[in-house]
Amino acid sequence: MRICIQHQGTRKFLRGMDSWVESMEGARLFENSMEALRHCVNNPVGQVNIIIDRGAARTPIIIAVEGGQNAGLQGASALAAVA
Repeated sequence: MRICIQHQGTRKFLRGMDSWVESMEGARLFENSMEALRHCVNNPVGQVNIIIDRGAARTPIIIAVEGGQNAGLQGASALAAVA
C-alpha cells in the first residue's frame, strides 16, 4: 500500500516540503493516512488529495483536504473528527 499527497489543481504529487513531481513513483510516501493528514495540517497544505493506493486490483481511496488561508485550522478540525 502506498499513501501520498496529490495537488487537486496540478495533479502533481508531493515530493518534499515544497516540491512536486508528475508521478506517484517519485512522491513522498507516508506510513499511514493520519501521518499524511498531519503533514497537511502542520505545513499547511490545502487543496490536495491524500491518495491511498491499495494495489492494481483495488480502487484507490481518495481523501480530499480543503485549505487555503486557514488550511491549518480546517485540517485540525478534520484531524479531530478522525481521531
